[in-house]
Amino acid sequence: MKTFKAELVLNAGAELAEGPLWSEDEQKLYWVNINVGELHRFDPVAGNDETFFCGEPIGTVALRKDGGLVGALKSGIYLLDFENGLMQKRKLTDPEPGTPNRFNDGKCDPAGRLLAGTCYAPLPDNGRIDGGFYSIEEDGSCQTLLNGISISNGLCFRADHKILYYIDSLNYAVTAYDYNLSDGSLSNPRTAVTIPREIGLPDGMTIDENGNLWIALFKGGKVLCANPESGEILAEVEVPAQKVTCPVFGGPDFSTLYITTGWENSTPEERKNDPLGGALFAVRPGVKGLPSFRFGK
Repeated sequence: MKTFKAELVLNAGAELAEGPLWSEDEQKLYWVNINVGELHRFDPVAGNDETFFCGEPIGTVALRKDGGLVGALKSGIYLLDFENGLMQKRKLTDPEPGTPNRFNDGKCDPAGRLLAGTCYAPLPDNGRIDGGFYSIEEDGSCQTLLNGISISNGLCFRADHKILYYIDSLNYAVTAYDYNLSDGSLSNPRTAVTIPREIGLPDGMTIDENGNLWIALFKGGKVLCANPESGEILAEVEVPAQKVTCPVFGGPDFSTLYITTGWENSTPEERKNDPLGGALFAVRPGVKGLPSFRFGK
């Protein structure tokens, strides 16, 4: 098995950096600091990192075909636009009105829908309000793809667009679904990759040009590369932070794997022993990724 070592590119100190998104038009990396409601735009050449405040937690963003971004915030799905260094947001829809859940990871499908899911909210009696996984169209219409979700996380599509790979973190697995691109529906779930509990919690995920998955391990200090057809682990990226949240390919030719991390819920002692938690890292693993799909028709 090949082993790579990620290097520090931005010591952001973010509580929960997530949702990295490469903009090939700008040659910049967008990422979010979920709980404090920050959207960041990082220029890896200049080393500059801009911050935009959303006023509420933000789980993920995706590029729009007509410019700007679409974002999954705690109160729903918003169109995000930038002008004169400021960000404006316009609400599109809220798939979970009235629940305490917040959105987490998400990406667009090849037809321009946003697929995004929420995290469950614990209740005082040890129960919980389950999260869900949703498909949002450009006009704001929404369909529920999955119910009973714990922590909706990584997702990506096989090259032929017929398979969606998806992570509900507490299942400790990547699930493959048949994907109907015409109506955005899911069917035939089966386990593609199993993640042993002792090595970490599966979090964000991306796919490379060869169809292999790159899976972040929260509390595992690694990103794993796995073949979803066989379930075999092919390589790993060692990250100098324990709470690894999400990878994405970027750079001019998509050959750099950017990796976000966090320190959410760490004790003072854990923070001391994990000083780079919340930083951004990068590695060139010898394989390229693909541009992200964009929101809209």
